[in-house]
Amino acid sequence: MKTKLSSLLFAICLASGYVVAAPDESAARWEADARKGNASAQCHLGNCYMHGRGVEKDIAPAVTWYRKAAMQGHTDAQYMMGICYANGEGLTKNAVEALRWYRKAARQGVEYAQKAVKRLSR
Repeated sequence: MKTKLSSLLFAICLASGYVVAAPDESAARWEADARKGNASAQCHLGNCYMHGRGVEKDIAPAVTWYRKAAMQGHTDAQYMMGICYANGEGLTKNAVEALRWYRKAARQGVEYAQKAVKRLSR
């Protein structure tokens, strides 16, 4: 019973975009929905490319998928765009752009984005 409940809760969180893909989930799982414009699937596919889950690790497509999801208002993708700009991952390092993306996520209540805004605004 406990295993079924935890699996159900994980599936609900995953479907609603509250968690990232588990390490054993591959890009193949997300690609079809991402190509159809599903923002959550796009963010998950970005994570697959960023971390090499089911595909060769490649930052450029990770950023492409994060951007697509972020433009639709996906908060985790907005935060990831902030990280990519802040660290120069797949993009030219740009603190102004990083702060812009962090603020988008922060305005929607993402606590870790709010912390990043405070840190960069000092």
